[in-house]
Amino acid sequence: MQPVSEPPEQPVESPIGRLLAAAELNYSSNQLTTPHDNNALQKYRMVLKREPGNTRALDGINRIVEKYLAWARDHAEQRNIGKARMYVARAETVDASHPNIKPVVNLINDREDQKTTLFTLSRNDVLARDAARIAFDTIARHITRNQSFATIRAPDDASGRWIYQELNARVPFRVEAAFEVQNTPSVLLSR
Repeated sequence: MQPVSEPPEQPVESPIGRLLAAAELNYSSNQLTTPHDNNALQKYRMVLKREPGNTRALDGINRIVEKYLAWARDHAEQRNIGKARMYVARAETVDASHPNIKPVVNLINDREDQKTTLFTLSRNDVLARDAARIAFDTIARHITRNQSFATIRAPDDASGRWIYQELNARVPFRVEAAFEVQNTPSVLLSR
């Protein structure tokens, strides 16, 4: 007669382990603080009530703040100031003392204060190098008056260099500029 072998014992997961696993699922689904009754923050805080100082829960809360701040930075760079401020507010509800909140608020304020002016150029005129049909003098006056930074967008590198040279020929200083390849040529001025 063969001895009956018992199935190996499965480790019983602790309640804290289950909460941390559920919190990670919420986090990876971007359910950081919503919905109200099923989110990562809620579960991390439940872990901390049962086990104050739990490093995984503390790290999870820090990652929530950092994710909100990353979204705030992204929106600030896209000049979507309202959304950027909303994400900072969410980060503050999680941990108002987080050291990275202030730098992100400063970035948002800088982007909000930054004024931009866009000059769209005719693709055909740029490709034909027809400077007479492009308002270079108007763009140059804006650059000179506001000490603007120019983002030159052109369909190719040679066109971008040509636009840059035309602008430099019309201002009393060297234009600070960046270049982007884009189908629709334009000059974006920011100060």
